[in-house]
Amino acid sequence: MKTIVLTALMVPCVYGQAPAPAVPMQGGAAVASENSDYRLNFQAALSIVPADTEFVMGMFDVSATVKKLAGSKLAHLLHGGDAIEVPLQVLGVRDVVVSCGKGAAESMRSLAPLYAAMRVTKDCDMLNDLLADGEAMETWMAGLSDKAVAGALDAAKNWMNAGTLPPLLVVLTPERAMLPMAEAQMSSMIDMLKTRAGEWSGVFHEGDYAGVHFSGICIEGSQLAERLQALTRLMKPDMKKPLSELLEGLKARKLYVLGAVIDGRIVLSVTEDPSAQLKLAANADESVLKTDKLAFADDKLAYKPNFLMYTDKEIVAAMEAGERARYAGTAQLLERVVEMADWPDRKMMKDAKASLASVFGPLSDAEGGAEPCASTCLAWEQDGLRVEIVGSKSGWLDDSRPLALASLANNPDTILLMEQAVNPVALKTLANMVENAAACMWYGSTIGEGLSSSRALKEEREHVESIKALWKCCRTIGEGLGTDSAIVVDGNGSFPKDLSPATQHILDQMTAPRVALYTSVKDRSRIIAGWNELSSLVEKMALKEGLARKDWEKMLPTSFRISSFGQGGTVYSFSEDANQPNCEPSLVLTDQSLVAGTSRQWNEELAGIAQSSNGTCKGALFAFRVGGVKKWMDRNASFVRQIVGKSELVEEFFAGVAALDSIMDGIYASAVNEGDRCVFRIHFKMK
Repeated sequence: MKTIVLTALMVPCVYGQAPAPAVPMQGGAAVASENSDYRLNFQAALSIVPADTEFVMGMFDVSATVKKLAGSKLAHLLHGGDAIEVPLQVLGVRDVVVSCGKGAAESMRSLAPLYAAMRVTKDCDMLNDLLADGEAMETWMAGLSDKAVAGALDAAKNWMNAGTLPPLLVVLTPERAMLPMAEAQMSSMIDMLKTRAGEWSGVFHEGDYAGVHFSGICIEGSQLAERLQALTRLMKPDMKKPLSELLEGLKARKLYVLGAVIDGRIVLSVTEDPSAQLKLAANADESVLKTDKLAFADDKLAYKPNFLMYTDKEIVAAMEAGERARYAGTAQLLERVVEMADWPDRKMMKDAKASLASVFGPLSDAEGGAEPCASTCLAWEQDGLRVEIVGSKSGWLDDSRPLALASLANNPDTILLMEQAVNPVALKTLANMVENAAACMWYGSTIGEGLSSSRALKEEREHVESIKALWKCCRTIGEGLGTDSAIVVDGNGSFPKDLSPATQHILDQMTAPRVALYTSVKDRSRIIAGWNELSSLVEKMALKEGLARKDWEKMLPTSFRISSFGQGGTVYSFSEDANQPNCEPSLVLTDQSLVAGTSRQWNEELAGIAQSSNGTCKGALFAFRVGGVKKWMDRNASFVRQIVGKSELVEEFFAGVAALDSIMDGIYASAVNEGDRCVFRIHFKMK
């Protein structure tokens, strides 16, 4: 479920991507001269990173990239037209590589309980803000917070006694002209540590590791624990023992921060045991370059990638386990809240706990999830900026159905298109979570209000049952909907004829933005049945609340019209005037699709496009076209000025759109499962 939000926002890039000429990591034919320096620097920065590295992140041509970005038209536009100053420290950096060696995944697993416990303390603070109301409630929440803090101290103590930190290696390559300055600063830092390491609770340390002489500081846990001992006097009595045990475990720990200069590169290592963990590759053939871990960047080297990242499968699995532990911890916290609350009867408490389990169960349960795989990320310049992220297969996406409206991403009138095909099982799970999350929010409000048996509990339960009945109707409608859904916006709509008598002659010449919501249909009869049930239920609730039937009937649309569309389709319109199809809010329902929007004419067009679609794009799609906004502006700017007069805000908007359109085509993104992996692609397309 973690990928739901990201997948819903990211969306297959319909623009074809020209393949880059292959540039192998090792050997092969000579590359073009303009790329040879980059390739040499790329390999040099990675050539000392060991082959058993479990995580590696690299930023290349940092100085040149930052200067290019700072001087770009887009940066100037976003910065109000002013020049952007780049710090000298950044301009002095050519490449940066950060890696974690063998044992990083094991370290991540050992940190998972501590991470979960720390998040629970934050959740406690949030609950305190939501629920604490009055002295009794504040005392109750304070006790809960104390338990969370004690749990975090206990998790920290356990990690101190048995956990590890991932061994970190940083390789920084300065620009050639900056190397003497960087070496001088490194030497100065080492000289300072020789006399002042104690100020950082450490001692100066130097030694030969992996055939290189390193110098730096050893931060000793015993010194740090002695300085932190004063904190025990400030803690509550029941917290002093856990903190003392934590500090006792800290005494046995050491952390080495060491550095060296190797062939014009500054190498920094952060490790608990440099003798065992500080490793360097003797040459490129023994480095990560010789493995297949960075093979995903091979065919993009000709484009000189600015950024890459590789995360080993075991680290991904450890991180996912940490997230599951985090949600399990939050669920336990909320269960304690439920158990401590003053409920009118035991049934309500059981219902609250069941709702909590339904919300957090899918988040903390590993069963049914995709098999973790190594994760990669690559960013490069090609018609703008492209980013490609590969991760574990997404259970959210429906791989069986093509996207019906994907072709609209190429339409020059389109302003926005967001479309995705969702796995029915995942959608059902999400619906259950939403339903139970709403129930949890209601239970939380009753706790915050101090619900007791003295209140009209019968009325409260009737209210809850009504909400459940409304949701059941929505679920019935949902059962009839398919897996493909979209939001589409363009600028080809019209304004109603009777909108504004004073400016109607101008509005008649303008076009208006059009918005439409589309979803595929699985069972049309279920949608109609759910809608009829919902309408009937809302009417009963309104009349029960004392609303007269004649007043209720006045609230209903007087111009609700039903007409036919295509072969068996139905149009539900919400406008009296059938002669204004381009500004008539309506809903089109066929056996294949449902489209609701501000223009009956467009809704029918979209239903036709969806019905005749033969595209192959799958997964999720996003397209924002600057040209679509500019096209609408060009058609309507003079009319807008006639209506609003001189407006600085309007003129700034028009100027901003024109400036952005001159340099940028749009933003296109996608998410699609390819085999056992999910690939996210983002393209900031420039002109």
